[in-house]
Amino acid sequence: MSRRLPPEYVDRVDQEKWGKAFDVDDEEDHTAKTVTGYILYRLTWYQAEEHDDYKLWAYFREDFQDWTKETFALGNTDDVRNLRDHLRAYGVYVPRDGRRIAENLAIVVSTNEYHEWTDAEANEELKLNKAFHSHWNPTTDKYRIPTLQNTPTPRTPYISLRPHHGQADTYLYPTLPQPASRPDSGRQDNLPTLSNLPPLNPSFNQFPNQFPNPTPTNLPENFYRPAHNPTQEQTPYQYQESPDRSSKQLTELMKIYNNDEKKFTGEMYDILDTKLRIFYDCCAKVGLPDTQYHNAFSVMLKGRAATFYYDNLSGKGYGFKDMITKTKTHFETEENRQLYLSEWRVTTLSKTITDNPDKTRLECLQILFDTLQKIQRGLNVVYQTEYSLREQVINACRGVAECNLALYNPADTYEGVCAQLRSSIGTAMRTRESQQQQFTAHPDDDFDNDNQYDHNWTDRIYGG
Repeated sequence: MSRRLPPEYVDRVDQEKWGKAFDVDDEEDHTAKTVTGYILYRLTWYQAEEHDDYKLWAYFREDFQDWTKETFALGNTDDVRNLRDHLRAYGVYVPRDGRRIAENLAIVVSTNEYHEWTDAEANEELKLNKAFHSHWNPTTDKYRIPTLQNTPTPRTPYISLRPHHGQADTYLYPTLPQPASRPDSGRQDNLPTLSNLPPLNPSFNQFPNQFPNPTPTNLPENFYRPAHNPTQEQTPYQYQESPDRSSKQLTELMKIYNNDEKKFTGEMYDILDTKLRIFYDCCAKVGLPDTQYHNAFSVMLKGRAATFYYDNLSGKGYGFKDMITKTKTHFETEENRQLYLSEWRVTTLSKTITDNPDKTRLECLQILFDTLQKIQRGLNVVYQTEYSLREQVINACRGVAECNLALYNPADTYEGVCAQLRSSIGTAMRTRESQQQQFTAHPDDDFDNDNQYDHNWTDRIYGG
């Protein structure tokens, strides 16, 4: 059954081919929209099914069989990256080694053996993502809810009985059901039962070594066991957030967000990804788990963004990722990105100096740095690199005499170029001030020195 085309994908895919198989040998399928559409369709299926580890690896290789790095490269850069990130987050190792993402995905497709994660690779993934849904995760109990399938069954405790000295030990497994004797077997199973054993009243205190503590000691701080209901079948241990604790964490988060500067408004130059980094940091500080992010999302909103949330998202049953996607689609439009790009190109130091006549050159330079960084956050991902920012700063400072010394041989990094420009402008300003002081230091003395030879002589030889 074909999955519905999400509205946020409409402009990026070929709608007629959505949900259809990709023919590697058909040149008509080798277009950006067709490739992007197939990647997004498989990605939505992977996200919905939540397959992980070996199974996800096997499905991925089947779905993208014979794809090459050139084929993956036709897809939208962001969507190819999202596919790579999902595979890694669910236990399929895709290298992060500086090569193009398309090339590394093609390597996974052509590799015949599933890559087993090392501890170093798993720890690196945990640093990059909030959750690592894989049995290679060394902290699995913190990131996944145990089920009957993935919770190890504890060994059944036994009682060692020695009724008489010199006799062999008799072992009783209280929790194992006794096998029923078959009428047609013609024999009775000679198994020990409670009726033919000497009286014994065992307890956990009497046999501390034979009865290990059944309660896990490494449970998270916020673990609680729901009230026992014998009419319902329950898993042995249910890791879920205590309602009281969640309410307390949300209250602490609201206190942190008293400063409106941390909230997302939806206005121009207010980028959601920037505010989400603040949100994740604040949630970590109060100990709020990612399973509660959808309840806390409204805390980080105000103004137009808050209105959009209560009109379109609140009470609709959306998960946190869906809320983020719909909010981005509504506020971060292509028109806004084009406006950011136009301003990115026309912002220069000369223009900044003209717009701020009461500021010094160094103050105008800092305004230029801040403006370009603010605009960059709203640009396409291809512009969101340190190299792009460095190049734009260099171009923006051309034509200003005070910057010539720095631009003669600019540094390789953005911060290095910024330091050179500050030094160059500072040196030029100090040189100009020094020259002005020398010119005005002794104006009267200079006048006298210039006029001491200003005399009129008359030649009297001819009686003039």
